[in-house]
Amino acid sequence: TVEPASLKFLVDHGFDFNKQCARGLPYHRGNDKEKEPEISLRSLFGQLLVSERPVIMHNAMVDLVFLYESFYATLPTSFNVFTADLATMFGAGLYDTKYLAEF
Repeated sequence: TVEPASLKFLVDHGFDFNKQCARGLPYHRGNDKEKEPEISLRSLFGQLLVSERPVIMHNAMVDLVFLYESFYATLPTSFNVFTADLATMFGAGLYDTKYLAEF
């Protein structure tokens, strides 16, 4: 879903949706691994994974589900498999500041 106020903010600050569509990075969902262009959102996500750097997010569960399904693979049927995959994908650590702030 898209928040109308967010779209208005982008337009008011010069964001050009036509330019984004014409020149934006190509995108293929998780398992759609056809002939992948050299520069794509998936390759950017892949670089993040191989960088072996900790990733810091806030209230990340929904974002992680989106990233997993959009750039990695179809969501597994088991939450245990999902979390094990995340641990493998983000080997240097995945930190959620929402939960860190509670301690």
